[in-house]
Amino acid sequence: MTRIKTVRERTSVPSQVAGIVAVVVPPLGLVAAVWLLWNRGVRPVDLVLLAIFYVACGLGITVGFHRLFTHKSFETGAGLRAL
Repeated sequence: MTRIKTVRERTSVPSQVAGIVAVVVPPLGLVAAVWLLWNRGVRPVDLVLLAIFYVACGLGITVGFHRLFTHKSFETGAGLRAL
């Protein structure tokens, strides 16, 4: 099996730790904030809205920005393009 050549042979341990911290800590902070603010600043409707808008933003970025502007894989009108 052929190895893929990269700039470095191996990622350093501090770089690996920084990557793991950057990926793991923000979701844990969100969960902690929701737990601490439950029924004071966060209610079930807030979690539903979070999920809906998270999916809408994700689709807008992947379909709208990436596929339309990067790959030009489809065409759309000026109104939708501006949106």
